[in-house]
Amino acid sequence: MLFQKKLDRSFEYFKEEGKKHGETLREARERDENMKLERTDIPAMIISALMVFGPIFLVLIVILLLCLR
Repeated sequence: MLFQKKLDRSFEYFKEEGKKHGETLREARERDENMKLERTDIPAMIISALMVFGPIFLVLIVILLLCLR
């Protein structure tokens, strides 16, 4: 892998941080899953998804329209 050393260092860092706080990976996942969303989080996620995938969909639609002519 291209950045394997950097990935290994980051995994080790997160393991050490979890040990400092006395938290296992399973506990951290459970904590994250139980986190409540704020009122503005869902519209923000929708807008960001449209910003990422919108141009791709537009290009695909233009290509489709040009092929059907």
